[in-house]
Amino acid sequence: MTKIFNREFWDFLFPNRVREYDYDSFLGAVARYPAFCGEEASKSFTLEETCKRELSTLLAHMIFETGGYRNKPATSSGYFDEDTFFAGLTYDRACI
Repeated sequence: MTKIFNREFWDFLFPNRVREYDYDSFLGAVARYPAFCGEEASKSFTLEETCKRELSTLLAHMIFETGGYRNKPATSSGYFDEDTFFAGLTYDRACI
C-alpha cells in the first residue's frame, strides 16, 4: 500500500490536518485489517487496482467525517472547491 499511497501524498492531501492525524498512525490503523489492500476483489481488478479503490473509498470517508467544509456551501456546480477538499482531517474526530 505504501507504494501507492506514500507519506508525500499524505502530506499533499492533508496539509491542514491536526497533529493526531499523521501518516504513521494511518499505517498502523490500516495494518489492523490485513485484507485492506491485501486481496483482489475479483478477477476484473488487479491487487493494485483493488487497493486504489479501497484507498479512495477510505480517504473519501475520512475527508467527509473530518473536513472543514461543514459550514461552507457548495459551489454553484454543486461541488466543493479545492480548498475545501484539502481541509480533510482538520477536526480531531476518531475516524481512523
